[in-house]
Amino acid sequence: MDGSAEEAERLWPPEGPEERDPGLFPWPFHPEEGGLLLWGSDEQGSSYYFRPVEPDPDAWRIVVRSECGGWFETAGTFSEFIVRCFDRIDRPPFIARDWPGTAPSHHQADPGR
Repeated sequence: MDGSAEEAERLWPPEGPEERDPGLFPWPFHPEEGGLLLWGSDEQGSSYYFRPVEPDPDAWRIVVRSECGGWFETAGTFSEFIVRCFDRIDRPPFIARDWPGTAPSHHQADPGR
């Protein structure tokens, strides 16, 4: 991935110290090597991450954490994961059955974050 460490830090800020408990968080977070990279969240409180297990981003895993602490991991690209969610296959069991709805949307991340 091209870019500086400062750009990466702006895009993926380190998680808080409470997220270092291996009993609650089975993977480390960025900037630790192989640490989870947050890429989104939903209205139900789930957080979505990439788990960089290979140098090629197309081989990274998708990890989802529920608001209640449940975890789900799957293979495939970001696009494949989204399509599987729309098709309601290979999706986290804790996600609402009606998600995504008939009119899904996205919100651009705040660049000042």
